[in-house]
Amino acid sequence: MICVKFSDDMGRNEEGVDLGGPRREFLRLLMETIARSPMFEGKENSKNLALDSTVSLVHGGPPPNFLSPTVFCLLVNGLANPKLEDIADTELLEKVKKVSESTTVEDLEKSNAPLLDYLANAGCLRPMRSIRDRDLLVQDIVMFQVIHRVQGPFQ
Repeated sequence: MICVKFSDDMGRNEEGVDLGGPRREFLRLLMETIARSPMFEGKENSKNLALDSTVSLVHGGPPPNFLSPTVFCLLVNGLANPKLEDIADTELLEKVKKVSESTTVEDLEKSNAPLLDYLANAGCLRPMRSIRDRDLLVQDIVMFQVIHRVQGPFQ
């Protein structure tokens, strides 16, 4: 169990005994700071892990309510089923949405073109022979971007 003492601007300890209040306040401030840290990316109450491991999570404090349901599921269950909306990179999200909204193979190939380098690097490059390939491609991209890309730092 940690014991917390706060200090003033001059570095002098503030009077008081930690009966739980200072510890709770410290851990609340810690969770706020972690939520804003470069370790996570995305919307305020739907964060995902970023590929930046400069910050560590500390156990024993308030729950990190800023995590996305997908990341929470992954932490708790070891499995997750990410959705398109879990992609935090807004530019990539818009490109993948265009792919997911394609209605013909020609549209699919056009919307796929700006992603070719990304798809090759992600291991998601696949031939587009029918419109059914669209959903498999989108799921591959989402799994890579949300889960596989950050697997090392996550573990």
